[in-house]
Parts: sequence; C-alpha cells; structure tokens
Amino acid sequence: MRLQEFATEYNTSLFPQFMRAQAMSWGIRRTAGKLGDFGFFIEKKTIHYFKNGLWDAANKHLFKRLQRDPRYWNVMENNMLRSSERLVAFSEKIFKTSLAKKTNGQLWAFYEKYCAFNTGAFAWGGLTTLLDFGEVQPVTLALKDYLRAKLEREELVSEYLAALTTPMEESFQGRQERELLELASRRLKGSRREKLIGRYLNNFCWVPFLYEGPAMSREFVDSAISATGDPAQRLRQMKMRKKEMAVKQARYLKELRLPENVLELFRIARGIVFWKPQRIFYQVKSYYHVEGLLKEIAKRLGLSLAQVRFMMPAEVKNGLTGSVADADELNERMRACLYAVLDGKEILLSGEKARAFFANNVQKFPLPTGVKETKGTCAYPGKVLGTARLVSTPEEMRKMKQGDVLVAFTTNPYLMPAIKKAAALVTDEGGLTCHAAIVAREFGIPCVVGTRMATRLFRDGEKIEVDASKGVVRKI
Repeated sequence: MRLQEFATEYNTSLFPQFMRAQAMSWGIRRTAGKLGDFGFFIEKKTIHYFKNGLWDAANKHLFKRLQRDPRYWNVMENNMLRSSERLVAFSEKIFKTSLAKKTNGQLWAFYEKYCAFNTGAFAWGGLTTLLDFGEVQPVTLALKDYLRAKLEREELVSEYLAALTTPMEESFQGRQERELLELASRRLKGSRREKLIGRYLNNFCWVPFLYEGPAMSREFVDSAISATGDPAQRLRQMKMRKKEMAVKQARYLKELRLPENVLELFRIARGIVFWKPQRIFYQVKSYYHVEGLLKEIAKRLGLSLAQVRFMMPAEVKNGLTGSVADADELNERMRACLYAVLDGKEILLSGEKARAFFANNVQKFPLPTGVKETKGTCAYPGKVLGTARLVSTPEEMRKMKQGDVLVAFTTNPYLMPAIKKAAALVTDEGGLTCHAAIVAREFGIPCVVGTRMATRLFRDGEKIEVDASKGVVRKI
C-alpha cells in the first residue's frame, strides 16, 4: 500500500472531512477510471491528508480531457456553482429553522441531506484541486512551458504566469476587504457606526469560520478597522492594482500572440484560480449555518459538540433513534482518528490503531540535510529580505510584526490580520489557486507557494530572502 501525505490543515474534526474523502475517492474514479485511495489522520486538531498514486493519473487524465474539449470546463464550472448554491440554500434553511421544535427524525433528515449536498460540493470542487495541487500540477506546468518558449528569463515566466492567471472577477475575499475599507473610510461613530458594523457582520461573519469557528466578532471587526491605516488610500490602491492588472494582461496577450488553445488554457486557469476558493467559501458559510444543528443533536444525545463532530452518519442516526452513543470511543477519536476510503472500502480507526496505521503506511515528504534554500511556485513576483515568522494558526498571529515574512503550512481567512502585516508569504502547500496565492495577488505581496518544506527548514526569527520571481526562499 503506497500512500503519500500531501497536505495539512488545522482546527477540524471527522465532520465534515469524511465527506471530502468520499467525494475525492469518487472524483478520482470518475476522472481516472479507477477508485482512488484518499484519507486523513487527525491528532490534536491537526489533519494530515494522504492519497495514492492514482491522484497523479487522475489529474493528468482530467487535464487531457480539458485540452481535447475546453468546453468541459464550463460543465465543471456550472456544476460547482449549482452544487455550491444548493448547499448554502439548504444550510441557510437549517440555520433559520427552530431546531428545538423538530423531532429527532427531522433532525436526522436535515443532517443526512446536508451531508449529501456537501459531498456533492466536494466532488465537483475537488476537481479543481486535482488540477492544481500536489507534485503534478498539469495546468501550471503546461502554461509555464508555453511561456518559456516565448520568454528568455525565468523571472519573466513567473511574472507573466501570475498576471495571466489572475481572474478579474471580485472574490468573496476581495469583496470583504473592499467593504471593510469602505466602512473604515467613513469614520462614523455611535449608532450609525454600530449599524454599519452589524450589516458588515451579517454579510461576512462566516468568512473566518472555516470548519469549526469562531465566526467573526464585533471585536474582530473593530480590530480590523483599526489596522486599516489609511483606508481611503488602500481603496485607491486596490482599484489601481485591478486596473493595472487588466492593462498588464492585455499587453502581455498582445505581445505573446498565443494560439487559441493556449488562450483557452489560460481562461481555464483563471477559472480554477477563481473557483477553488470561491466554492470553499460557500462550504465555509454552510459550516457556520449547520453548527446549530450539530449543537441540537449533541443536546439530544447527551454529548458535547466536539464529540458529535467525531461521529459518522450511521452513529448519528442510531443515536437519534434511541441507541446510546459510545462516548469513550468518541473521546478516543478526538485524541487520534484516521478515516480513509481504500480500494472502495471505508476504514475508521481511533487512538493507537490510527497512529500506527498512519506511521506505518503513509509516507511523509523527507527534509534533505544541509539544505539552506527551498523552491516553490511564484504566486506574485518580488524580492524581500525579512524575518521569518511561522504562523499557521490564529494563536500564532501575535508573533507577526509589520514587515515580517509569514511562513505557513497553508493560509486561511482567519490569518488575514497577520497576512496584511507580511512583506512576503511562503507556504509548504498549494499552487496558483491556493488561498495564499490569491490574497498575494489581491494585496500585491510577493509570494512563493508549494515549497513542501519551508515550515521545517526555517525557524522563527531567522533572516530569510524571498526571491518570489524565481520561486526561491533561502536563509541569509
């Protein structure tokens, strides 16, 4: 059994990750013709995802399909939109329902249907991950090859690639930042200020929720407003970057004179960059919506919310129909848990069995000895000298000072206060569609993603150089 660890996240449980594993296994089968192995190991609220070699076969197969018929991207895009909107519409219905008045059977119906909708969102959205994550990133590699044939220097390849894969549509993240700056620029006080903050929270409180919260608080907004500096100037900078990017794209395309098939591939790449985070935000909104359902189920079963997050659907159903949940088993899963779909069969292990399976069957990316630099993908060009700060969780943000280099496994919306202070961003994971790459473009921050080892190579307080244009990060 050859399984490879390929990504890490924080602050999550068995729910909703079992839906991701089921969807990705099905997605790999749909694109590669065989059922792919996919799973994860959770310990101390940190999740380690792993997969088998069929992942690479699947992304190559899907890429070839898009090359043969670029219109298939439209099919993918439409299904991502439909599945995401259906998911949020249903989760919002749950959110607005007086759950305390519902029977146990009705709670189960809500839970079961939500799981089905979210698995569907994972299945279609996961195809964008197939195309731009891990060791093989066929879209990025193909576009780099096209640009290398036209451009003399690798720095220009990175610069042109970053520009031509930047979508011009406003993302959830971009809209949130714009409206925050607009709110801050009005400098209101008293009841008018409170009313506008309330409206802002109503629109965006779910954005940093990720899998388990917390949601954005009034204090969070107050702090964010205080940190905007000159909001009017930053708004002008945002608008100017947008205009400059549009001009740059037009100039580069005119200069390169790319054939139609390459133009189509750039269009697909911009779609992937837009849709990968966009569908994640839809799902994040749904997690915020369904937390009340999970709390009501926990109350009915005499369990904690954390314990319910480590239940499988069949256990939830049995609990709501009269069976007594095994609290000791759930507590053991909370300490360590492994779930996977292997050869089409589900496995669920807890405690020492989970640790042993992960240790013995999942290969981790090795850290070479004597290495002082690492390479990744340039998400936004630039060159920076700064102090490395390892920040992968909200609790670690307090270390971050203005002008530091943020080094993380991966970034997420809750790290935005730290990201805004960063002179550069460096991540272990991700491609041109990851969160760090997208915010780097929106804020004009030099960024290198997918280094695979930055958080293990660099230490807090070390001086490092980020040559993002070359995709290189080194110790000074």
